[in-house]
Amino acid sequence: MKDGKASSEAGARISSDETLRLALTVSQLAYWDQDHVRQEIHRSPGWTAMLGYEPEEVGVSRDAWLELIHSEDRAAVHRAVQEHESGIEPTFRVEHRMRTKDGRWKWILNWGRIVERDDEGQPVRSLGFHLDITDRKHAELALLRSEKLATIGTLAGGLAHDFNNLLTVIRGNLQLAREAEGDTERDRRLATAERATQRAQELTDRLLTFARGGAPTLEPIDLERVVTDARDLVLSGSNCRLQLEAEAALPPVAGSSGHLGQVFQNLLLNAAQAMPDGGVITARVRRFRWTSAMPEVLEPGEYVEAVVSDQGPGISESAADHIFDPFFTTRSEGKGLGLATAFSIVADHHGLLEVIDRDALGDERTRESAESSGASLRLLLPVAGEEILRNPAQSETDPSSARTARILVVDDDELVREFASSVIESLGCDVVEAEDGALAIEFYTRARAAGRPFDCVLMDLTIPGGMGGKEAVARILETDPAARVIVSSGYSDDPVMAKFRDYGFCACLAKPYAVDDVRRVIGEVLRREEGTAQA
Repeated sequence: MKDGKASSEAGARISSDETLRLALTVSQLAYWDQDHVRQEIHRSPGWTAMLGYEPEEVGVSRDAWLELIHSEDRAAVHRAVQEHESGIEPTFRVEHRMRTKDGRWKWILNWGRIVERDDEGQPVRSLGFHLDITDRKHAELALLRSEKLATIGTLAGGLAHDFNNLLTVIRGNLQLAREAEGDTERDRRLATAERATQRAQELTDRLLTFARGGAPTLEPIDLERVVTDARDLVLSGSNCRLQLEAEAALPPVAGSSGHLGQVFQNLLLNAAQAMPDGGVITARVRRFRWTSAMPEVLEPGEYVEAVVSDQGPGISESAADHIFDPFFTTRSEGKGLGLATAFSIVADHHGLLEVIDRDALGDERTRESAESSGASLRLLLPVAGEEILRNPAQSETDPSSARTARILVVDDDELVREFASSVIESLGCDVVEAEDGALAIEFYTRARAAGRPFDCVLMDLTIPGGMGGKEAVARILETDPAARVIVSSGYSDDPVMAKFRDYGFCACLAKPYAVDDVRRVIGEVLRREEGTAQA
């Protein structure tokens, strides 16, 4: 009887082990067992088979495991391990790629937990599983591509609609200006066409910022001034008014005035649209010190905080989770790009844009209305550092003092060259045109040899099929280290535009530019050159 009982228990145990083995096989799971003291990892045969290896072909060390993980995924894996071992996360769970024996990459879902710690709380043993999720990842990628195509279709349709409207206004008013009999009527039509081009520029700016990101050109910005300028532009003629409460002696923030202006225009417009019957929009601006221990959200430091609040119906909890998503809108007439673009701009400024609870403001005035709590969005932007304060962007200057000079204009677009040349010639300068960087280098070198050097070069950054500004300026500076080259680009958020001096340029001029923009930048560069020569 005794032997029969032992045999029965062994059979039950074998049956249990067999059940576990079958469960792992059916679920396609492979397990690992890590000894933290010996720094060894023992694995099931299914673990190595999943990647096409024999068990003896994969070492038991932690380094041997890490060596199989894709280099781009190791940081995320290391972070997940650290967070679990330190007790921040109850389990270790991460998706990463691993190299198979034939050199391909498989996506692995890797999860587990520490099952034993020593008296000091240090890990002794942990267990976990691997699951091959490559097929799932491929399906997600296919779905993402499909969604991107749908998004592009939506975006293209909206763009075509908006640009066709603007082109109708521009073309129609230019034709009417040509037919106008009096100066007053002609000026009115031209002014309308110019406003439409400004709206087209704003639209392309939003798209470039949203699509490309990139570092903006930073300068010291008075945020209170940006808010008032946005108010004058957005709320003029509106049945909503802005109540601005700004702390005295606010420090300047580090930013791009054009981009931050767009952010506040979007925030004020969003608030006004939430109150179709009118109301008060409150903007509170103050110093703020961010001390959170979450640098992945925002680096600790000195910021300027702006909170924009409305008296509308508020934001539902479900909408708050998607309010910054591209194309998400709760209004039938909305495009869903305004707040998404604002979020992208603020992120590029190393700041934070978020929806906050009105009760978190600590101000009883925000809770006076029993009917509605409204919505509040908070913006945090870093205070301008010493480097930005010492090197502000080009200041507004009187272009009339630009001396007679020789300017080389480089652009692949003939119409752009013609426009820029006409403006520069109006300053009394001589202009030579080149269609790409290679020709510009030839003209520049030949002019120096002839004793008639160019005083500065206006250089397009991107020239399809030809040498662009980045390469051309380096070649020009090799022959003439004192060369003055202004970079110009339609990609205003390109890293070269943001840090143009690092690439050898002396100034930047973002497209689309107006007459005054060209005159200002050219005049400033020539005056700097003249001042250097006199010194």
